[in-house]
Amino acid sequence: MSRLFWMLAAVMPAVVAAADSYEIERLERKCTLERESLLRHRNGTPSCEQLDRIYGRPPKTEPVVIVQPAEEKYTDYRWNDGYKQNCLHDKKGNVVSCY
Repeated sequence: MSRLFWMLAAVMPAVVAAADSYEIERLERKCTLERESLLRHRNGTPSCEQLDRIYGRPPKTEPVVIVQPAEEKYTDYRWNDGYKQNCLHDKKGNVVSCY
């Protein structure tokens, strides 16, 4: 009798923790709707996260984006005596355009 009790005690948590197929299908449908939602960046995708926990997938991390400033093509806008007007100059001092 004690063996049966210990066997049931060992199996019972696994049965309680297992998600039934209906619940998994419902979460998959909700996950696809949440992924297509326009508010997913604000609300997130909790159904997808719950599915990941059920399937034992590692959490997804956001990719790190490093933004570098664009290289300046033009350095200054100043008076040009040759053209007798204000001109835009590049780094070498050459005239790019005058207005």
